[in-house]
Amino acid sequence: MLRKDFNTQVGEYFWHLLYDDKANLRERHILMFSADTRILEYKEKRIILNALNGLWIRVSKKVYDLFALVEKEKLSFDQLLKALHDDQDREYIKSVYRKMQEIGVVEKKENVRKENRSILFEVTRRCNLHCLHCCVSAERETDFEMSFDNIIMSLNKIICWKPRQISLTGGEPLMREDIFEIFKYLNKRYDGRLTLSTNGTLINEKNVENLIHYLDQIDISIDGVDEETCSRVRGKGTFEMIVKAVRLLHKKGFYAITLSMISDKFHRKMEDEFYKLNEELGTTPIVRSFAPVGRGEKSSNLLKNDKYYDPTPIITKPLIQACSCKAGKEKFLIDYKGNIYPCQYFVGTGFCVGNILENKNFPIDISIGHADEKLDCVMPDML
Repeated sequence: MLRKDFNTQVGEYFWHLLYDDKANLRERHILMFSADTRILEYKEKRIILNALNGLWIRVSKKVYDLFALVEKEKLSFDQLLKALHDDQDREYIKSVYRKMQEIGVVEKKENVRKENRSILFEVTRRCNLHCLHCCVSAERETDFEMSFDNIIMSLNKIICWKPRQISLTGGEPLMREDIFEIFKYLNKRYDGRLTLSTNGTLINEKNVENLIHYLDQIDISIDGVDEETCSRVRGKGTFEMIVKAVRLLHKKGFYAITLSMISDKFHRKMEDEFYKLNEELGTTPIVRSFAPVGRGEKSSNLLKNDKYYDPTPIITKPLIQACSCKAGKEKFLIDYKGNIYPCQYFVGTGFCVGNILENKNFPIDISIGHADEKLDCVMPDML
């Protein structure tokens, strides 16, 4: 617990640090909230959430004000620790700061905010499952798959754009035999957040150590709250395999895991159960829009599209979501053939802005304007 006079004591000490040690500030890692951080106020609590990945942490107003003061005065985390009253306070603030770094709401390596840029890179269209709502109609076999060299060439172009986050998706990325070589390359060349979108069924004792070594976050689609509801969409036995994967990751000390469920007429009825499941598993719940494309379009009788799910955070429930749509500006999807789209919900010939294998630079500046016009016509209130 923090002392009642905690803020006052810390504030006075900060001013002392500013005047006595100002010359060395440039050499320190100044504590800064990331560009994608959003703050929700609820009574005496503050919810610090990441608009890029949907992860969040809840702290007291007193603790948030403390971090805000540190950022305002351009101080380092080490200076913050020195200003605390006792070891108990220091250990608590350390745990909060570690969690903030884990979910990406504070900068890890630099004293400069990065732009809120993100890339979804579909490294394969192959998948070991056959989900009813799959927006890319992934199958076990595919008509095309980028070679390792083409993947690396594409990643080099992406890295030059300096995105905050690269998310490898599919299909099922773990179907690629060279996926860990791709992770390894990114680990050496890219200093942003690397996440994996997966169905979770291929995570096992053989690959778990490599996964947690290279990845900042693992996003698993579960689309149910038990075997019956999950198998309805994803196939028999999937639920048990996902739960087993989550527990294995936790056993190895990895907790940056989200479980997602689509928002449709059937799944909305089980939202409370979904929150409870995530609480029990120690994962972060994400409710995502159901896109009636791919097999999702063919399954329209089973999965009823409820237009566009409202992702506004609701702080009266355990689920917190953040949405800041920058499709075609700060966010792009690159599909398995290298085609570039504004995001995963706007795919097809009409929204393609180029091809990363054919174009020299990324993004394709000339085409982005056309993508903006198309998006504005479709969803003007969301951009």
